Amino acid sequence: MILKSHFLSSGRCRVTFGLILGLFNTEIDKFPLLLGGFEGEIKVKKRPNYSALIRSITEQYSDLDSDDLKEFLQTTVSGLNKIIRLDTDQRIGLMMHLAALVNRLVHEEKIAGFYQWQKLLESNRKMEAQIRQILNRFESIFRIHFPDCEIASIIKIMKKV
Repeated sequence: MILKSHFLSSGRCRVTFGLILGLFNTEIDKFPLLLGGFEGEIKVKKRPNYSALIRSITEQYSDLDSDDLKEFLQTTVSGLNKIIRLDTDQRIGLMMHLAALVNRLVHEEKIAGFYQWQKLLESNRKMEAQIRQILNRFESIFRIHFPDCEIASIIKIMKKV
């Protein structure tokens, strides 16, 4: 499931969902459980198909250059994985978060930080520097700047805090 949000001029947030087909090799009869808030665990036969995820994400954000977005997601998540070993949920979450973030920044939409993001950033300066180094090249490609609160969000996902 891809969650895509847009901040409207009224300040309200519009959220849309899109199903990522082929992301997991899971039996089709298990999808209603996934979508219905099932609290148990569903076994996935194989590791996720990250190519299918990236293809789905680039289709969702069709106004962004798909090759640039694909390279950004692959390079960034790979680099972040070198800082801290990421599990499947973290990788998927980061890909979805980063794609939505780039889209919001390109379209100059409002970015809101979470409660006490500054404190998280202050206590993770080395990780912040490493993340900025990974993201730096893509700021010029997309003509954007990743705000401090979003670096903190990335750290939050990576550290599961």
